[in-house]
Amino acid sequence: MSPLSLLLVFAVSAPALAERPPPNPDPRPMGPPDPHLDALAGASDVGDWAVSLEAGFPFFGARGQVALPWAGLNAVGSVNSALFTDTWALGGVSRRWVDTHRVVLSGEILVGGTIRSGDLSRRGPASQTTLRLARGHGRVVPALTLSSRHVLLTDVQEIQTAEGDVVQRSRSIAWSPVASFDVGVGVCPGFAVSAGLDVPWFDPPGFSLPGAHINLIVGGWK
Repeated sequence: MSPLSLLLVFAVSAPALAERPPPNPDPRPMGPPDPHLDALAGASDVGDWAVSLEAGFPFFGARGQVALPWAGLNAVGSVNSALFTDTWALGGVSRRWVDTHRVVLSGEILVGGTIRSGDLSRRGPASQTTLRLARGHGRVVPALTLSSRHVLLTDVQEIQTAEGDVVQRSRSIAWSPVASFDVGVGVCPGFAVSAGLDVPWFDPPGFSLPGAHINLIVGGWK
């Protein structure tokens, strides 16, 4: 090919190359807020928030999250009860670790306390770590949640001896893992519903009955 031909090809292709838009650094498409994605994925985009109300067996509760302006963090608060006897009140932070069109992966750390009423009453400081894996986009969003709850318990035992009563105190940690699978559906901008199955273990290795729940989710309104 002659130098004149090369120059002509370059002159024709240069405007097209110059007009080509830069690649979008965000792999997820922009659009209206997806509160069901935010709630099920565990973290909202910057400037967004989400609140979910849960009802089912054995869990009832509410959870809220709002995006913080630092490093993709979200402030999270939740109140959860199992059959209205084992109640957890927790607060902390969550963060999206993977955020693409295909998948969203987030983790959260919450601290607070728990109270159990009934014959086996107990209370103490508690913590919860959670991993959430959800589809990254779409009106229908499946999600998997794995949670690990820990409670620091103080056991008090009173022993009667010849010298008098002796009180002994000991500490133990109660562990309660929970696995959940949800499917969320966006009804309209700012409102969604989800339904799911729960597999809890209360005081493992004892077996607990699986459960189910539905969520009403709102969020993203400016």
